[in-house]
Formats: sequence, structure tokens, C-alpha cells
Amino acid sequence: MAARLLGKHPHSRKLDLAYSQSLAVKTKTMGDKDLRRAAFHEAGHAVVARFFGLPVGDHLEIADDGSGKTKIGSADHLPRIDQITVRIAGMAAQDLFGLPKPRAGYHDHGKIIGLVEGLTEAESLKLRNAAYARAREIIKNQKLEVEWLAELLVKERS
Repeated sequence: MAARLLGKHPHSRKLDLAYSQSLAVKTKTMGDKDLRRAAFHEAGHAVVARFFGLPVGDHLEIADDGSGKTKIGSADHLPRIDQITVRIAGMAAQDLFGLPKPRAGYHDHGKIIGLVEGLTEAESLKLRNAAYARAREIIKNQKLEVEWLAELLVKERS
């Protein structure tokens, strides 16, 4: 299974038990590009969440429409920018790996809107841009782990 192999990746840091449990991918029929997009999106969330020390669940779902879900422990204790960074990491990963899609991360976007509620539009934009830049930086620094996890998810689906 994917997550059992994560600890064997030569570039991954030590991962806790929750992250090293088996990871299941549920998909039906979708094109290769959509599957890759969803895998990189979810891998981005998982790796950035782990960067912040959040527990990552043992199950990843990718629906027929290419939407996905990664179980991540509560980020409520993190500063707002870090909470947004975790939420925006999927889109940042897609962009970094050349797999953007309009309307990607629709559910993530809704959660981000809730996190910036009460801020002015300028403050909201500044915070979201800073979180996106932070997510990109983390993913760049963990590029091999994101690629490896995403490719493993694609391979398991095939």
C-alpha cells in the first residue's frame, strides 16, 4: 500500500504511525490527466499538513469527477495563515506540477473563505496570497515526496 512505502522513500523525513498506515485510493473511471491532477492535489495537502505536524489519515478518496479528499487532523491550533496554507496546498501543488484546473479545490476555497471572514478584501487577498506562496515553498522543498506520493497513488489506481 502507498503509505506503508512512504517511510521507505529516501527523501522523506521520519513519519508517524498515522501517516505510515495503508492509504486507499477509490476511483472509478477518469482520464489519466484528471487522475494525476487529483493525486497531486491530494499529495500536496498531505505533505503540507505533515509539514505542520498535523496527523494525516489513512484514506484518500478520488471521485469520478476528479474531486478528492484527504483526512487531515484539526488545524485549529495553527495560526490562520498556516490553516489557509494547508487548505490551499492542493491547488499550489497542481500549479507547480503543471496540472491546473479551473474550479479546482472548490471545497477548499469555501473553507478558506470562512477563515478570512471579517477581514477587509485587501487583508484577505494579502493573507491568501501569502498562504499560497508559503504552500508553494513547502511543496518545492518537499517536491520529491509530493511527486513520489502522487505517482504512487496514480500507479495504485492503474
